[in-house]
Amino acid sequence: MKRFFRYIMIAVVGMLSCACMFDDTELQGQLGDIKDRIEKLQGRIDAMNVQLTAMSHITSGNVITSVTQGSDGKYVITYLDSKNKEKTVVLATMEQMINVPVLGVELDSQNNLYYWTVTVDGKTTYLLNNGEKVPVSGYTPKVSVDAEGFWTVNGVRINDANGLPIEANDGESCVFKSVEINENGDLVITQGNGSVITLPVQQAINLTLSAMINTTVVDITKPMEIAYDVTGANAEGAMVAVAEAEGVTAVIDREKKVITVTFPEEFKSGHMIALANDFAEHTVLRPVFFEKAKSDKIEIRTADELVQFAADVNAKTGAESMKAFLMNDIDMKDVASWIPIGNGKFAGSVSGTNQHVSTYEGAAFQGTFDGQGNSIKNLKLVADLTADQTAYGLFGILDGATVKNLTIGAPEGDSSELSFHSANGSDVGVIAGAVMSSTIENCVNYAPMHARGTGVDNVRATMGAFGGFVYADEEKGGSVLKDLVNYGTITAEGDKNTKNGATSVMTAGIAGITNGTTNITTVRNYVVNCINYGDMTSSVPRTSGIIAAVNQFTDVERCKNYGNQVNSNAGTRVGMITATMTFGTLLKDCENHGDAIMTGGTGAQVGGLVCLLNSDTECVISGGGNYGRIISDVPASQTGYKGTLVANFSKFTKVENVVAGGGVGTYNGGEYVMETITEDNYMDYIGKYSAANAEKIANITFQGEAVPVPGIATAQDLVDFATAVNTGASIEKWQDAQGDVVLLNDIDMKDIASWTPIGNGKFIGSVSGGNSHVSTYEGAAFTGVFDGKGYSIKNIKLVADLTADQTAYGLFGILDGATVKNLTIGAPEGDSSELSFHSANGSDVGVIAGAVMSSTIANCVNYAPMHARGTGVDNVRATMGAFGGFIYADEAKGGSVLKDLVNYGTITAEGDKNTKNGATSIMAAGIAGITNGATTITSARNLVYNCVNYGEMTSSVPRTSGIVSAVNQYTDLELCKNYGNQTNSNTGTRVGMITAIMANYTSLKDCENHGDAIMTGGSGAQVGGLVCLLNHASCTISGGGNYGNIIGDIAAAQTGYKGLLVANFSKFEKVENVVAGGGIGTYNGGNYVMETVTSDNYMTYIGKYSSANASKITNIIFNGAAEEVPGIATAQDLLDFAAAVNSGASIEKWQAKDGGVNLLADIDMSSVENWVPIGNAKCVAGDVYPVIVGNAWTGKFDGNGRKISGLKMVAAGAEDGANYGLFGVLAPGALVQNFIIDSSCSLEVTSSAVTANGVLAGYVYDATIRDVTSYAPMTFKGTAGDKKFMSMALIGQVYCEKEGVVMDSCHNYGEIVAENTVNLQPGATAYHIAGLVGFANALKDAPVMTTISDCSNYGNMTSATARTSGIVAACNRNVQLSNCVNHGNQFNTFPKQGGGRLGNITCNITAGCSMTGCVNYGDLISTTGARSGGIASLTNTAVFENCANYGEILSDDANRGLFWGYNGSTHTWKNCVAGGKVGTYNNGTPVYDSYTEEEKVKYLGVFKAGVDSVLENITYQVGSTQPGAGEGEAELNILFIGNSFTKDAVEHLPGLLKAAGLDKVQLTHMYYGGRLVSEYYAGWSTSSDYKCYECGPGATTWTETTGKTLKQVAESRSWDIITIQEHTGNAAAWTWNSTAQTNLQGMINSAKATQTGAMPKFYYIMSQAYFNMDKIGSGSKPSMTWTDQAGMWEVIASFGKKVMDNVSFDGIISTGVMLQNLRTSPLDNDMNLTRDGYHMDNGISRYGAACTVFETLITPKYGIKLDSNSYRYAVENTSTSAYCTPVTDANAPVALKAARYAIANPYVVTDMSDVKEDLPGNSIGDVEYEEGSKE
Repeated sequence: MKRFFRYIMIAVVGMLSCACMFDDTELQGQLGDIKDRIEKLQGRIDAMNVQLTAMSHITSGNVITSVTQGSDGKYVITYLDSKNKEKTVVLATMEQMINVPVLGVELDSQNNLYYWTVTVDGKTTYLLNNGEKVPVSGYTPKVSVDAEGFWTVNGVRINDANGLPIEANDGESCVFKSVEINENGDLVITQGNGSVITLPVQQAINLTLSAMINTTVVDITKPMEIAYDVTGANAEGAMVAVAEAEGVTAVIDREKKVITVTFPEEFKSGHMIALANDFAEHTVLRPVFFEKAKSDKIEIRTADELVQFAADVNAKTGAESMKAFLMNDIDMKDVASWIPIGNGKFAGSVSGTNQHVSTYEGAAFQGTFDGQGNSIKNLKLVADLTADQTAYGLFGILDGATVKNLTIGAPEGDSSELSFHSANGSDVGVIAGAVMSSTIENCVNYAPMHARGTGVDNVRATMGAFGGFVYADEEKGGSVLKDLVNYGTITAEGDKNTKNGATSVMTAGIAGITNGTTNITTVRNYVVNCINYGDMTSSVPRTSGIIAAVNQFTDVERCKNYGNQVNSNAGTRVGMITATMTFGTLLKDCENHGDAIMTGGTGAQVGGLVCLLNSDTECVISGGGNYGRIISDVPASQTGYKGTLVANFSKFTKVENVVAGGGVGTYNGGEYVMETITEDNYMDYIGKYSAANAEKIANITFQGEAVPVPGIATAQDLVDFATAVNTGASIEKWQDAQGDVVLLNDIDMKDIASWTPIGNGKFIGSVSGGNSHVSTYEGAAFTGVFDGKGYSIKNIKLVADLTADQTAYGLFGILDGATVKNLTIGAPEGDSSELSFHSANGSDVGVIAGAVMSSTIANCVNYAPMHARGTGVDNVRATMGAFGGFIYADEAKGGSVLKDLVNYGTITAEGDKNTKNGATSIMAAGIAGITNGATTITSARNLVYNCVNYGEMTSSVPRTSGIVSAVNQYTDLELCKNYGNQTNSNTGTRVGMITAIMANYTSLKDCENHGDAIMTGGSGAQVGGLVCLLNHASCTISGGGNYGNIIGDIAAAQTGYKGLLVANFSKFEKVENVVAGGGIGTYNGGNYVMETVTSDNYMTYIGKYSSANASKITNIIFNGAAEEVPGIATAQDLLDFAAAVNSGASIEKWQAKDGGVNLLADIDMSSVENWVPIGNAKCVAGDVYPVIVGNAWTGKFDGNGRKISGLKMVAAGAEDGANYGLFGVLAPGALVQNFIIDSSCSLEVTSSAVTANGVLAGYVYDATIRDVTSYAPMTFKGTAGDKKFMSMALIGQVYCEKEGVVMDSCHNYGEIVAENTVNLQPGATAYHIAGLVGFANALKDAPVMTTISDCSNYGNMTSATARTSGIVAACNRNVQLSNCVNHGNQFNTFPKQGGGRLGNITCNITAGCSMTGCVNYGDLISTTGARSGGIASLTNTAVFENCANYGEILSDDANRGLFWGYNGSTHTWKNCVAGGKVGTYNNGTPVYDSYTEEEKVKYLGVFKAGVDSVLENITYQVGSTQPGAGEGEAELNILFIGNSFTKDAVEHLPGLLKAAGLDKVQLTHMYYGGRLVSEYYAGWSTSSDYKCYECGPGATTWTETTGKTLKQVAESRSWDIITIQEHTGNAAAWTWNSTAQTNLQGMINSAKATQTGAMPKFYYIMSQAYFNMDKIGSGSKPSMTWTDQAGMWEVIASFGKKVMDNVSFDGIISTGVMLQNLRTSPLDNDMNLTRDGYHMDNGISRYGAACTVFETLITPKYGIKLDSNSYRYAVENTSTSAYCTPVTDANAPVALKAARYAIANPYVVTDMSDVKEDLPGNSIGDVEYEEGSKE
């Protein structure tokens, strides 16, 4: 064996020194043999370690109480440990069979302790550690076998008698040879080495110690007190003594039962042995081994280590001041009882006689405990507490400590609990009992809590998830509870304690009581942003969702309760935030959403926020509100102590700005009787208050004709479109309303023999420095937007022998400032698409495009194989890639973007006459051929982002790559991955698996290669795992890495150009943080010879670099082996994944590092016959909310833009509660996003049971769906029967309870057909059919919403069901619809005359629901007289804002309308447009309704008698099928030119104008997202891709048209004002230069040239600085000179000053400084007043911007200011992508003030921190400013 390893070392050295080749087959076989042998031994090794642990337990001082033998022959040893806990171990015996290192123990006769031994070759010696014997002290040696096959103990090899290591072979070993009981009843064990140990078995006495057997000493200057006790039959009269103390001093105090241990100055380690003897032959020895801590930090990884840590803290070893870190989740299932960390005696006072001073004796934790996001699971905090146990929890007492980032328990499968009874009163919490001047933050509790009362009356007991008693001290400071969430249920009983005051049993979700000494002057307790979801059942008198009693000096801010309470105490005092508030207390912005149900009779007092306000000194409630029901038999309406806010307004300072929502009623034996609360009487129900107190309560708030769809539908359409582009003809017939050219379906090109590219101009692409790399073109280019809508172009033959003039070839020839997106070329199977070309003189070729100039290609997929057949001449460039041949950045027009692209097409490349390997070679790659830019560029860059190549390549050309063949200039590659293998036979090739070359100003960031590179052309073929050649001092590579094999006959190891990362590190700036994985070797005629790359030598193999460059290569990480990418790549993967989810099996093999499951490829499911949904669970009715039965999907599923095709889903279940779709049930926490379900998929519902069915999912419960588009047709043939609910849509049913449902940016294009003859119900038991959601419901009074935003339906509906709709069939409860659009037409034949309920946005919408910005364009026809509305059929107490109908509504029922069919209760419509037509179906010959001007309101729908309808600002455009502009002559015409930041500034102008009574103003905004002034100027007369938003005189909404150029709009009228805005998030707005001046002045001059007569005034809009700097584009990031928002604003303002100094603007509109001003005010929020990190908040920020524009441009004309303007925007949204702060009477004046400061000081931020949000609306005075001033 020894010779064998010597041979390995010689062989390795030989390989490293001369790189010679040898046959390693024998070596590999021997190494494999070792691995096999170790694997076979592993089970026996594990068994031996179990036996060693058993030996440790029975020989480390524990008292053996019994020995029994089982039927299997094994012995069960029962013993008592040092805590007097009974435990068992099992001993298995066997005969020794081989010569191995045998572990055993031996008694040391001097101190009667056992020490570990090792026996080798029959010789037994002590096991040594640093030369010292190792005691058996709970420590167990670890036996193992090392990688070379030798025995180790604790990682150290054991040598035989000759000093040689012992080889492990396939034999047996043992610790125990035999076990028996001798004649004295003692346990006799014969060990593996033959030695015998005898252990007494007795039950007479046991000695317990408070210290652990191994104790770490942190502070050796402090004496340690170890408490002891003697138990057992002979305990009385037994003697306890210190038998031995070594390295320490130990003194026993038998009266106190304490051993005090002190430590010398030089202490490092020592031990003490305590002895107990009963004078009847029974002796117990308890050793304690002490070791000095190595630092003040401790890492805790196991339950035992946590128990040890608690013992060390409680023994005051110094551990109480340590910083403890939880390194992983800890399972406490084997810890039967818990002693708190810091188990001192707490004396908490709520008595004024000692000024509420609380103290403690004994141990407390005073350090930091950081859970690091980990969990403690199965923690049993169950105790009957004695009179001395006054603080109990994971921690007993915290004193100046911090506990953070910790979770207790888990949502499911966890047995954690807190349950206690107190003998005399205790303070108890899951996290801590007593929290003294301490902090608990960012923690979560799932453990249920149960307070079982106290054994005596009138003694306080408290309980909360995070603290029992929370205390503030004047000297040490207050306590902080912050960012805490409780999910644990709460149960509380009083036992003997019947009191309801400060000495009662007090329980709450967060904490029991907060208090502080009465002498406090400055400090306070803070409870901030804490949430309780735990429901409570109690019979005690003080309970609450947050804190049972806020007693003194405490602020409770932004806390929310969602838990319901049921309390049966007859005299209870319940407040859903807190039961009582006294002096020095504040409730700010706290909300209750839970129900309070008092079952105890007429004495049960209860308030929605607080029960009792009890001090006139600083007792304040401000903001927040109640939204829950308050139920109690105590009278309301000022006669009893019950209220929506406060039961008893006894003594307080003020209560203001609070929402009084929810309801009030009597319990009435469970048959609740609710009060009728209105806007007239709601103040009577907020609680009981005196007339004298009324003035301290302020601002309480009560709560037609179808249009052909434009686009490309056939192959001939695509040919005609190409011809139109190439000839300059109109392309309007193929453009949608936004001006985008769209595919309407898959296009089959099989009959098109040859293809002429769209934009077939002549491209002149330059890679020559002679003309500064400037590329141009002649002739036609495509300059618009081409949106594939997820469809495919199939069987396209891009096959050509290109002439000298055909320089750009592909589906598109030249793209110039264009966008191509959402398109697939070809298909995985059965498709003949291909790209194959030969070029006469050099061409740039791509499947999507040949030349990509300042353009974007995004979210596209290619399956077409590619074949470059070379050029007819040498030394002339030809490029090829799936998405572009030549990618170009232009300084004026900007860079190109290739984003979210995937290539599956194979790649073949030949050179023909071209033999060069440089910039004039043949260049081929999976994504693009070459990227380049003019050398004059200062800011523009190309970006290749998140692109993936799976295509395999076979080539004989010299520049090939997986991603981009040549990254030539000004290009960033980020997050790109190559999985395709390459075989290249060129003798001088230059291959890089990401790119072959990087030149001027280029970067690679987080890019990975997983493919193998195989160079067959000999020793001249250079190759790198990422890059072949780094060729400019500005090049950088950061992150990512190589995981593929690099094979070529060129030498490696620094002698040739071959490397795991880069073949040639020639010139570069830095290469850092990159993984060097995979392997490297020689081709050797196909018999690869691989190098041995290790962690010692891997830097030798990363590539060739000079010593001068070595310092620029940092943090290269050795990986070694190629890694597999987890995820779903095939149909079988998806089937297996679904089966695993449904069976509850592990899904780890499909999970990425973040735990999510990703689609890795498009998935073709056409071979799957019987699909079983992922999460195939049932949802059945529960007592309160639905119950999920089975395994639902709860994780993250990301499609990564992939497509699922061919999936035929047939929902044929016959079991009620079943759910069907791609997913069955999405349960709380689930996220599904970002994929396409294509038109080859389908859903057919044939079920005969109550089921929910959806293409995407059947049932969605508190989950999120984003960015999913379906083209799958849906067919409903369900037969559940009459009054049997069924649903079908993209999502069958949604339900929200605690977390809410989010459905964002989802779209249905699939046709919907629904049959029905059996269910004739129109209500909730009807069949519900829709495009997006069938039925949306929620827990009654749920605190959360279903939010459906930015979704659309294009699918036409043919149905016979009662409830059918484009978006949601029924919005039953808690639904917010925003910006949803229906284009689908509906034709309904419900079999019961007059029974249908049809609406094209929703059929039914009820209380608690709202709709904002939703539009219907689809027609609705009912042949059987359904109640029908363009927006909704039935509207009950819902709110509609900014909605519109343009569809035709036909029904013979009288209940029909453009908006609604009928209203059951009051509904509100604001700022809505009534277009379209309404009338009778009349057997197919429509008769349209016609009303006079006075009666036009009847167009809207039928008004129920006696029910109010609130109609505000309704615009009637009856007969119109599209939005129209306002009418009338304008006195003031304003043209705004700018991107989304201008949209931020002008969005609310129509509302302000309307409220100001100004109806003679024309507003026009020419918009293109992200566009720069340079782009406006360059495309002044040519670019027609703008959206033109207009708001005519008197109109209240913006309408949209497309297809106009800036010049055309400028010429269309005489403008009074024109504004221009630069993109402040781009480097173009940061550095002033002549180019900026030219572009801005050029815009003004161009506009002036279109005007006659008086010239307009020109204003520069200076927009905002960002909140999230990551939102800045990668092309601009290199130009950033700042690190924070203040720095960004300084740059923007400096640029703005230069603009005003050097360009002929008449004034500046600084919406940017308005926002900066507002950010200094109290209105600032977590999103920094943005909606998404950089755009303005949709509400208050946009409002402030509009105020700035209004008073700058409109006020000077009309003299009208905004002080009394009544326009408000009530929409609220807390989504981080659409955040919206409502504009209210309270905050609108603040925004106006920010605007006026911006007008006065456009460049300087004004501090508004002292501005109050609650100022009256008209109290703001003017800020002095000079109108139109430049300064």
